[in-house]
Amino acid sequence: MARTKNAAKTSEDDPHIKNADPDLVKQTQEVAADVGYEAVPSRKGTKKTQKVKLEYVEPDGKTIELDRDFTPICRPEALINMLSIIKEKDKQVKAITEIGFGGLLSIRLPDINKKLSCWILEKFNSVGHMLQFGEGRKYGVQLYDYDVYDVFRLPLVKGVDVEETPRKRVEGDGTFEMIQRWFRKYNKKDNVQSAALSEVEIYLANTNEYGDEFKRAFVIYALGVFLAPTSNRLVDIKLLKAVEDVSKIAKQNWCKYVLDHLGLAVCRWNEKITNTRVGGCLQFLEIIYLQRALFRGVSPPKEIPLVQHWSPDEVSERVAAEVKMGFGLAAVDLTSYPLAKSLGDLSGIPHSASGSKMIEFAIPEGFQTNDDIEKSCDDELEVALKKYCRDLYIVSNFHQQHISTLKKGRQQLSDSPGYGDPVFLEIIDSIVAYAEDLKKNNSCAAGAGNDASEKNGVASGLAGAGNDAGEKNGVGVASGSVGAGNDEAEKNGAASGAAGVGSGAGEKNAPAFGSVGDGSGADKKNDAASGSVPSTSDTSGGRQPENDNLCCSIALGSPDEEVFFVSAFMLRYPKTLSQEAKLEKEVLDFCFLEDECVDPKAELFVYGLVHKITREEMQSLLPDRKILSNIVESWAILLNRKQFELNYQGCNFYFGIEYTIKLKDLVSNEKSMDSEQQISEELLSSWKHWVEDINDHRWDLKTVSMFYLPIHYGEHFSLLIVNFNSKTLVYVDNVISTKKVLSIYKTIMSFMIEAFYNYLMEIDHPSASELLDFEMTYLDFPGRSKTPNHVDCGVFLLMAMHFFDGEEMTCDLSKRSTRIQCRAKVCSALVLSDLNQIQQDVLKEIEGFNSVKAGIAPAIHDRQLKKIEEQKKKKEEDEKRRKQEEEATA
Repeated sequence: MARTKNAAKTSEDDPHIKNADPDLVKQTQEVAADVGYEAVPSRKGTKKTQKVKLEYVEPDGKTIELDRDFTPICRPEALINMLSIIKEKDKQVKAITEIGFGGLLSIRLPDINKKLSCWILEKFNSVGHMLQFGEGRKYGVQLYDYDVYDVFRLPLVKGVDVEETPRKRVEGDGTFEMIQRWFRKYNKKDNVQSAALSEVEIYLANTNEYGDEFKRAFVIYALGVFLAPTSNRLVDIKLLKAVEDVSKIAKQNWCKYVLDHLGLAVCRWNEKITNTRVGGCLQFLEIIYLQRALFRGVSPPKEIPLVQHWSPDEVSERVAAEVKMGFGLAAVDLTSYPLAKSLGDLSGIPHSASGSKMIEFAIPEGFQTNDDIEKSCDDELEVALKKYCRDLYIVSNFHQQHISTLKKGRQQLSDSPGYGDPVFLEIIDSIVAYAEDLKKNNSCAAGAGNDASEKNGVASGLAGAGNDAGEKNGVGVASGSVGAGNDEAEKNGAASGAAGVGSGAGEKNAPAFGSVGDGSGADKKNDAASGSVPSTSDTSGGRQPENDNLCCSIALGSPDEEVFFVSAFMLRYPKTLSQEAKLEKEVLDFCFLEDECVDPKAELFVYGLVHKITREEMQSLLPDRKILSNIVESWAILLNRKQFELNYQGCNFYFGIEYTIKLKDLVSNEKSMDSEQQISEELLSSWKHWVEDINDHRWDLKTVSMFYLPIHYGEHFSLLIVNFNSKTLVYVDNVISTKKVLSIYKTIMSFMIEAFYNYLMEIDHPSASELLDFEMTYLDFPGRSKTPNHVDCGVFLLMAMHFFDGEEMTCDLSKRSTRIQCRAKVCSALVLSDLNQIQQDVLKEIEGFNSVKAGIAPAIHDRQLKKIEEQKKKKEEDEKRRKQEEEATA
């Protein structure tokens, strides 16, 4: 086994090893003994410029040699030298800080430690962004963009990726001119593809500027030599767009970009054996390892940026000491990091404070850590919910401790000799009284649940973030926590019934449900194009415009009124549905609740003798579920009723969908002329029944100019529209079908058109004779996909019936949030419509439910968590069974 030439310093000389915890030292030794894994550098190469190879000693004593040469592209020394010049110019330092790159000023390591980095590269999963080590790689450290923030404190704005320069550049356009400006300023040579970073370096070293040009140049240089280094040492053209608007530099997720670039660079190195140059910011991986691996039980400082805590001597001493044992054998800190993510979960934003400006919250005994929560959850939503509940409980109690201190110390202050400021004492009294009143009136808020919930660190009944009123109060109690919702709490300024209602700025583009099926074309276009839901701010109890549009004669309330939520659906999408009226939100919370406290078979909509929708059927409108046929039937009845209320008879008519059950026989191998005749007769009978019986004999179809004929074939919904205005047949489908599938639908539609022609001739429609000459068109609209989608086809059908104006689809369903809004709107529209014969009965049930749901919220929440655990367990068992079956088959 190879040995190092230079002896390591003693532990007493290592500033990170002094005062080590004996218990953690013992834990480290036990882990090392368990793993039995050792790594030492070879005798080869001690100079910086020499390539390095590593030897590894396996548990069985076999020595293997890493067959990869290693030369880092990352050049921290170049950046440090540049920063040493910049630090002498205060305005330039300020400029770097303004754009969010001030954390780089703390860098102290001028080179990459090749001994450590080579070992890390071998253990770095570049695809999954994870460090994996120990025997069988059983220890894993998942890396996030938050970790990059921890190390360098770069801008981290979730959801805003770094904007890359478009590949397509046409001479004369803005992108082309921007690139040429860089080329001219930094003297691009004709025989290279971009300007040299050395030219940018010369500019930065000699300029006294500190404006936009300086800021752009610094970011490009820092990325090019250190954070996302280029192997050719040229300006990275794809980053020029990201720095063009200097005001947006700090508003992008540079942390994600650095991590993604590192992963791709290491992937390229791994894939090509002859490639000796490794890209990416390797110093980031070094710092992560040095911070996370608790060598000899010592935890390094945690002030951000973490890079400030490591100098060349400190790294050399740590590496020399750790080589004797082998890298990767120390205990790993899996609970403290990433620091930014922990505080981000707590406060809602990545923190940027350090030292004395940071408020830390200790997790009490019996509460789950972040790692515990992440291991026990299936998805990010469940993780976020559990962390939110735990953190809100801890923060609330943190403030309560201060209140208790004020309360206990108040008498001591008043009794102190010479203390005579009654105003200050009065302020303390008012703060204590306010906090106690707030806590009393929020008994369902964080930490007020049952004992089991508190032990688990989950505050039962919580849902959402604070609102504006709560923030104005300036009190450290989550004003958006679910509470009792009584009048007294509201008077005190506590949003006790809130549930993360939010402003919903991103949801203002929800489709407007005004002018339901009016067939007027232009008016409907304007409604949908405006991108806003009709206002319901008038809560005086009078008949509102939006109520008319929903065939509803009762006041719905304002979207701004707070509602207490208990259903998983409303707790998950409060912002998406923030523009719904108060009563609509209450209806959705009641209808979409899946819990033993409500009857899944209870009827929510009834029309006539056959059209009924139960709760479990209505829940087919929940996201990612296939909408049932009786929802489509009821929706068509509602749209027809709207024609009468708005005096639009003679424009549109909507058929149901049950008549299409027999259409599948048209494409079967056993079809015959007799069967086709039978299907045709059944279609005619269904259409007559729909018009005469279900729609109250009131329709004169001779005046109708657009017929909507839904199609249900197999598991898929689509729509055929007969448009006598434009003399066309319009086929609407959310899936761009293959030729084979489309041929099936052509067969079905051809048969339907011929049968419908016979029906119109029978009722003497004045334009019936023209129908067979109509041209078939296929409607193109946002949201269509080549991938079969039998889940969302239902919502596309319902909205096409509602929003197709004869020329185009005036509702953009390409966004999932919009489809969720539309599903919810259909539910509330059906339940609240005057067409619903049990409307008042359902509203009374909702009123009674609202009066008790604050009290039963903790129990509902516990059952929801239990259900999640059961689903997770079943998923694991199914996966285990599947693997066993595969092994048995093999």
